[in-house]
Amino acid sequence: MKNKPKAFNHLEKWQGTLANCIRCGYCFEHCPLFKYTGWESDAPRAKIITAFGLLSGEMDPSESAAHKLFSCFYCKRCEAACSSGVKLTEVFTDAKKDLIEMGFNVRDHFHHPDELRPLPHLY
Repeated sequence: MKNKPKAFNHLEKWQGTLANCIRCGYCFEHCPLFKYTGWESDAPRAKIITAFGLLSGEMDPSESAAHKLFSCFYCKRCEAACSSGVKLTEVFTDAKKDLIEMGFNVRDHFHHPDELRPLPHLY
C-alpha cells in the first residue's frame, strides 16, 4: 500500500459510542460468524475493539484489520443482544467506508452466508 491517509472521517463520529461497549460478550452468543469459526477475532466485540484501535491510532490500518471488519453478515443479532445499545453494524459500516477510501478492497474479504453452510456429506 502506498502512503494511504489514516483519517477515519466516517468512524470518528462513533468515538464516544465505542467507549460505551462494556465488552460483556453478549454479542458473541448471537453472531453466526463467531459460532462458525469459534475465533474471538470474528466476534462483534473484537470488531469494536479493532475500530477503537484504528480510531485511537493504537492500530495501523492493515489487511488483517480490514478483513475482520469486512467479515460481517449484517444480521444485526449482535445489536439486538447489546446491553449497551451500541449500533454495531453502523460502526462497522463507517469503518468499512474509511478503509475502502484508504484503498482496502472489500471484495477480497466479504463472506456470504452461503459460504458458511457445511458441505453435504457424500457417503
